[in-house]
Amino acid sequence: MNKHALITGVLLALSIFFIACGAAATATARPSPTESPAPTPRPMATAAPVATAVVTPTGQFQLTILHINDPESKLVNLGPGFEDFGGVARFAAVVKWEKQAASDKDVTGNSGVILISAGDNFLAGPGYRVGQRAGTFYDALAMDLIGYDAIALGNHDFDLGPDVLADFIKQMTVSRAPFLSANLDFSGEPVLQSLFDDGRIARSVVVVKNGERIGIIGATTPNLSTISSPRDVKVISDVAAQVQAEVDLLEASGVNKILLLSHLQSMAADIELVAQIHGVDVVVAGGGDELLAN
Repeated sequence: MNKHALITGVLLALSIFFIACGAAATATARPSPTESPAPTPRPMATAAPVATAVVTPTGQFQLTILHINDPESKLVNLGPGFEDFGGVARFAAVVKWEKQAASDKDVTGNSGVILISAGDNFLAGPGYRVGQRAGTFYDALAMDLIGYDAIALGNHDFDLGPDVLADFIKQMTVSRAPFLSANLDFSGEPVLQSLFDDGRIARSVVVVKNGERIGIIGATTPNLSTISSPRDVKVISDVAAQVQAEVDLLEASGVNKILLLSHLQSMAADIELVAQIHGVDVVVAGGGDELLAN
């Protein structure tokens, strides 16, 4: 429920160094997290050629995280006086530029780039209505072409009900990026459960970049049922327990680089969550209204 008017025009990049320890996978009775290979470059956001992998003397792997939250169907440039807003075309250009910049800075060949969304990927309004009349989710089309690695489920993604959300996910036919939430149970909604069974929705995903496995876990606000329309989707209020279970599963499978992609509606909720979990290296959060820039 973010009310910032400039979210779509802003993309943040984090560069994180990890020590590549090459931990062996450990047997577990639970199924392994969904594995997702690096997506094929898309016309709107073609990545630079990846250099041959070379392990640095210190064994470090550099991961650049490109992330956005709450795009909310802000697809077009708003015109004179709002040039800084940009819209999805400018966003796609920034993604492409940031991927190229990350590649240019890599002098070892031991790096990777991921693009993730922290939720609220579409929203009812004029932009959404135009696509609805055309029978196309323009948000889904844009996200598909730009090429995300993982997408959190936010509260606004359920505003029009589970059936609309399912149709939105199904229209992403190229990148097939997984939609993530560790604390939602879809068994009461067959159309979403089917997508969960197919791996289009998951609790967590393992993305492979330059031979390195990065685990990404999703979390959705426990207030979902009171602020949106999930219908018979069961919301598990103990977010920390669900996230920790996914962390443990990822670590047991040998993943030692773990991100949490959350949509808890406030920075305070994320800080409270972080204090209750361990094993997460980076948290990317969405949904709040806090101003984090001067």
